[in-house]
Formats: sequence, structure tokens, C-alpha cells
Amino acid sequence: MHSASATHESNVEGDATRGISVPGVPLALVDEDGAVRTTVFCGDSVLQPSPTTNKSHARDIPRDYTLVDTLKCALAVVFYACSARVAAPAPDASGKTLELDTTAGVIHCVVDGRAPRADAMVTSLARGGAAWRDPSGAVVTKPYYDDIAFFRVIPDVLVQTGCHVGDGSGTPGYRIPLEVTADDRARLAKPGALFLAHYNAPPNRTDPHPPGANVVGAQLVIGLTDMSHLAGSVTVVGSCADLAVATRISETSGRLVRASVR
Repeated sequence: MHSASATHESNVEGDATRGISVPGVPLALVDEDGAVRTTVFCGDSVLQPSPTTNKSHARDIPRDYTLVDTLKCALAVVFYACSARVAAPAPDASGKTLELDTTAGVIHCVVDGRAPRADAMVTSLARGGAAWRDPSGAVVTKPYYDDIAFFRVIPDVLVQTGCHVGDGSGTPGYRIPLEVTADDRARLAKPGALFLAHYNAPPNRTDPHPPGANVVGAQLVIGLTDMSHLAGSVTVVGSCADLAVATRISETSGRLVRASVR
């Protein structure tokens, strides 16, 4: 969950290495780039982050396998190999306009290109041009930010959207590294700063990233006051106008109906 004082929300580009144990011992399919896109556990394998490399790895806890166990693992391998994958778009440093059509009115934002990975992710997801994984596990390519709640609002402080789970734990199926620039503090100090929330795994969910890992998901936050204390822990992607609309949302909640990129 996200806190008011520290907004929260490795790299997953390209194909990941698949780790498969030999028959007769527990089997786990994991991504070796520090993120888990799809994980299958057979038997008593346990996924753990490496304390030194922050990579995912499987620790096997041997047990006796039956024929049924072996067949289940074989089916898991087939399912994983055939499943669709999602990954972050290539970086894009060109500036764009992001128009947020909400239930309280329209908010116009500028995505300035100074955080190329994050900017590419936000604009691609908004257009529907990038695959993402919905809460059911299905891979979809519809616009990510359409018809989604501002699940976290603090009156006159911030509004936050981009979580299809609705509790702050949702991502598009991947996370990207934090991007920091030298003047983030000054940019965040101005009302209207647009940034991606820092991601921390909920305590009830296994996640390969340890607490405080420098990664972000796709949750957009509009700051309505001085947010400079978050410099270094969030990725600033631009700024927004029409703050009267965002302020109304912060006081009464609302939904993001559609996000358009121009």
C-alpha cells in the first residue's frame, strides 16, 4: 500500500532466462532479470531474491515425486512456454501531450521526455499500443488508463490512478527502473507535477523485489502541492495544468475515463 509521506508503486526488457529444474525435484520457472512475469511452482520450490544481485532464483526443497506430480510439472512447462509475455516498451525521449478525460473534467499534461523509459511506457499504455497483464492474468492491448479509478486521493495534496486492482498493488505486469534527474526536487515542488509512484510489494504477496527496490509501475500521480520530499524515490514524467479539476477529484474521488496522447 502507498503512504501519504512516501508515495510508492530489475528491468524487464527483452526475453528472460527460464530456470527449469531436472525431473524428480521441484520445478520453478522464473525470470532471471529481477522480475517475475510468470512463475510456476511444482512441489515445494520457493522463490527468493538474491541479497547481492537482486535476481530471482529458486530454492528447491526436495520431496518424493509421484507420476501425477511429474505430469503437472510437464503441463506447467507447456503452459509457460506458450503463454504471452509482456515487457516494457523501448525508451522514448520525445515530448508528448497527455490528455486525461476524467469524470470531473479534462486535465492536460505534458510528458516531457526526460525519463525516456517511463515516458515510453506511459504513452504506449495510454494509446493501447503495448501489451499488459490485467488482474485476471490475461494479456491485453487495450488502453491501460481508460475507465480506471483514482484509487488514492488526498484533498489538496495528490490524486493517483493506474491501478486496476484498486489497492495500489497493481502493475501492467512488469516494472521499470527508477529514473532520476538533477532538478527533480524543483520539478516536484511545483503544483501539477506528474510522476510515477514508487513500487513496494504488498506484505501479503511474494515479490522478487526487496522493500525499497528502485522500481516503478504505471501508477500516475498528480501532485497538488509541494511534493519535493519525494525527489529520488519517484520518476517525474512531466507536469499538468487544469489543477482545479484535479483538486475536485482529490476532494470527492473520481474516475479516469480516457487518456489520449497527442
